[in-house]
Amino acid sequence: MDSVNALSFLLIGFASIAIALRKQQRLQDIITFLLFIGSTLLMVKHLTPVDSTSHIALIIISFVAFNFGLSRIESLKTQKWSFLVPVVSAFSLAFIGNSTVTYAEYDFSFNQLPILLLPVFGALILPLAQLKATLIGKWFSLNDTSGIEKSVVILLVGLFAFIGMFFAAGFGLFLIAIGFSAQFFFQKMKDENALISLLGLTLIHFFIQYVPTETVELTLGKTLEGVLIGAFSVYFVNVVYKTQKVVLTLISLVLSLLLISGIIWLATQKADFGGMDAFVGILVGSALIRLTMNEFALSSALFALTVAVGLIVGPKTINKEEQAATTIEVNTGTQPTTEEEKPVSPFEMKGMDLASLKGNYKLDEKSVQLNFQLGPKGGVTKGAFKSFTGKVSIASTIENSTFDINLPVNQLSTFNSMRDESLMAKEYFDVEKFPTMTFVSKKLVVNGDAYELNGKFTMLGMTKDIKVQLKYVGNNETTGQPILVGKSSIDRTQFGMKPDSKEGNVVDFEFKIELIKN
Repeated sequence: MDSVNALSFLLIGFASIAIALRKQQRLQDIITFLLFIGSTLLMVKHLTPVDSTSHIALIIISFVAFNFGLSRIESLKTQKWSFLVPVVSAFSLAFIGNSTVTYAEYDFSFNQLPILLLPVFGALILPLAQLKATLIGKWFSLNDTSGIEKSVVILLVGLFAFIGMFFAAGFGLFLIAIGFSAQFFFQKMKDENALISLLGLTLIHFFIQYVPTETVELTLGKTLEGVLIGAFSVYFVNVVYKTQKVVLTLISLVLSLLLISGIIWLATQKADFGGMDAFVGILVGSALIRLTMNEFALSSALFALTVAVGLIVGPKTINKEEQAATTIEVNTGTQPTTEEEKPVSPFEMKGMDLASLKGNYKLDEKSVQLNFQLGPKGGVTKGAFKSFTGKVSIASTIENSTFDINLPVNQLSTFNSMRDESLMAKEYFDVEKFPTMTFVSKKLVVNGDAYELNGKFTMLGMTKDIKVQLKYVGNNETTGQPILVGKSSIDRTQFGMKPDSKEGNVVDFEFKIELIKN
């Protein structure tokens, strides 16, 4: 589906370029309307329940299409009261119904008054800005109030964006943009850049799905990098376009898009170099600088092509092998089965009594999982052991149970072949000299519904005492094999590795093992 959306935005972008270069600005309304449709289809994808999204998208698009159609009637558009058409018609969104939908864990209904008022607020931004600018112009005898109007638009966008986000997260911001877009088509003094900025800010909440963490930190270098690159791309393309040199303008567009693509792709080499965190920053930076601009003929084109780049390159930053290897799930038959219910983390499940497993076992090598991560916020490196072996003995006296685990170093992967190759060298794991890591525990301590393994971990020929938290969470629903999960951490510098705050010194790991009785 993302590929279809990407193609749509590409086509819109190319059409917008042709319109701008041919100076056929009377067709720009159509491009803006198509951008709105594309943005709507992306935003509703995050709504649940899924079966209601088509209905919601249809009502929203119909509302904007209604205003778009009426705005083409010049006799109506020139009426002083025409600004009321988008304001009043915004209440038609109540036809979506009173069923509750969820967006980013915010539950709301389109029949709730605060939600219904959000597109009304959006539709009032331009009229209120014009009114405020007119009043200030009269009070201070100003001939040109365009700058005042622009500043008030920015203020109102910020104020209403906060209100929208308060009631419905990113979708609340989108509802503000819905009303603004309807009003946009009626205004003689249009502010396309403000609308494109709003659409860009709303789509942050679509692209956040490709970010490996739940939130994007503005204080991270890669995010700030994105903000400035977003601002640069808009400013650079606009400056070049004003030279009236077509070839040079096209080159500036291509260079900007290549830069954006490269920043996203860098995350596949090292997490803190770029990625979708940086792309979210790009959307923010480009939106902020657009808000300050009065004219930018290629605004729609650059926005559409930037979104297309995000849709094309974004999914490629998700390493599905890494995602599968570093996500621990258990199949005990007690987990939620519907899409609306989120599975409980195995580490949050109620632990069971290990004494019921008395006996000797070996690990099921086909189902074992051990993943790890290290590094500072924004630059976390993840990895996993693709395979490992071991023996477990659950004694009659539970405290005397033993665990003996062998971790072949050549089974370690960070899902980057170049990085893995360097990790096997002498500077890190020196795999030829130290081919195996081991963990041996001969003491188990009861800790609530979990256990604590006191054992010795050996790496690079050095052995240190570590403690591992362990839980027995049930049996595999299919095979009946007992499932144990656990987690701990080690300081790699204690095993002779050189400290490096950028790479991270403390390694957190978690694992899942299934037991086969000997």
